[in-house]
Amino acid sequence: ISHIADGISGFIFIVCALVLVPFIHLYGIPVAMLAGYLGFYSWYAAGHSYRSLRVNAWGFERKASLLPLSIFIIYILFTGIRMNMQS
Repeated sequence: ISHIADGISGFIFIVCALVLVPFIHLYGIPVAMLAGYLGFYSWYAAGHSYRSLRVNAWGFERKASLLPLSIFIIYILFTGIRMNMQS
């Protein structure tokens, strides 16, 4: 699994880097890296992980993300209300 994921995401990275570096110079490298990971590696590796754990992707992500998302929303609401009070 690792060889497939690394090979394909690496290929995407190289192609994107070759295309983007002439246009956006040094920023082309991190953008190409993001393209490789988001374009293939992240969803391919996650799919294999879900299958090996025998879990539903939506159910797992919902349970894993519910507490951090709740804390984030409370923080945003708290800081937004606090900022409105100060101005």
